[in-house]
Amino acid sequence: SIRNEARLKDLPVIMITSRTGQKHREKAEALGVSAYLGKPYTEADLMYALREWLPSELELADRVEGSMA
Repeated sequence: SIRNEARLKDLPVIMITSRTGQKHREKAEALGVSAYLGKPYTEADLMYALREWLPSELELADRVEGSMA
């Protein structure tokens, strides 16, 4: 599992699947999936998940600056 690797534990995982049942959603959440999109999904759904889970440019700049200190 991605969450078991220290360097990947905070990696956002956006799952896009044709399985939309509650059982599948709960299993994905238990595995650490950040966002779960069932097909068909809208562009707005995907954009929301990306904005919600991917760091902003400012956060990335802060991370890079902090790692160089």
